[in-house]
Amino acid sequence: MRIKLAYTSSAKVAARLLELRESGGSSALGRVLTLVVVVPSPADVEDALAATTAASLEHPCRVIVVTGSCATCSEADAAEVGMDDAAAPANGAVTPCEEPRLDAEIRVGRGAGASDIVVLNGRGEVGGPETLIAPLLLPDSPIVVWWPTDPPKAPSQDPLGKLAHRRITDSRGTQNPIERLKELAQQHVPGDSDLSWSGVTIWRSLIVLAAGEPPLAPITSVDVWGSATHPAGRLIGAWLRVQLGVPVRMHINPEAATVNRVVLHRETGDVEIDRPVGSAVAVLRRPGVPDVSLALPRRTTADCLMEELRRLDVDAIYAKVISQGLELVEEVQ
Repeated sequence: MRIKLAYTSSAKVAARLLELRESGGSSALGRVLTLVVVVPSPADVEDALAATTAASLEHPCRVIVVTGSCATCSEADAAEVGMDDAAAPANGAVTPCEEPRLDAEIRVGRGAGASDIVVLNGRGEVGGPETLIAPLLLPDSPIVVWWPTDPPKAPSQDPLGKLAHRRITDSRGTQNPIERLKELAQQHVPGDSDLSWSGVTIWRSLIVLAAGEPPLAPITSVDVWGSATHPAGRLIGAWLRVQLGVPVRMHINPEAATVNRVVLHRETGDVEIDRPVGSAVAVLRRPGVPDVSLALPRRTTADCLMEELRRLDVDAIYAKVISQGLELVEEVQ
């Protein structure tokens, strides 16, 4: 069910949510957190909600989407969405978008997953984002803020970031993911994380598995192949550099969309994980044993977000990787 409100306020949205819960015979007590999603425009809302709806099936939550612009509302639109009488213009005319205005949409039930969804579209002097969401936050539950597209350079200093227990960015959704990840590294504080890190979880698991099989000769160096613009290859390289303390070289594959090959060099023979470009299956090669095929699909945004919400404590390894390891990976032209 979707309910649209124009010329409204956060307090009225919260009251309407309570009415819906009481009339439906349920409550928000089963929600484990509040997930605040920040997108630049209404055009980005649906993509973000597709990920949060999937993630909410594992982590029931209240989702609050905050966007800094609003759709143009005609008189017919105003009548359709159920404009609040007290807030609507007295003459029935629609206030231009340049004037202070807050529109909202509530989604519950089918299509919302295991969550309550509130979309806030603000324009003009409607208040800061932290004041807009305050009446909608679940009491006594963690607050997570996610920027799916263009995160602030210092998430912990953002007005919403200051309220959050966890701040999740996605450098992959920016124009220059590598540089943005480096900027985030400079401003990193405990509680920050990036979906590009959870995006390489399966790769890291397979590398640990491959490196742990005998013969357990020391790894002397590492070579990584991947995209010039996607951060996955550099994150894997930085992680191996920090964990192993050996030289790591990053090779650019112009055809790769992300990371596609990792080679661990040993005196007893190389261990290689090779995923052909465009494939969801990788080949594990080790000296003296037959090759093994491994499922290695690219992770979706929903998968990555789901993983981030499983643990709300500090990720010390990620902090060390981006603050120390990224600059230590040698890029080979």
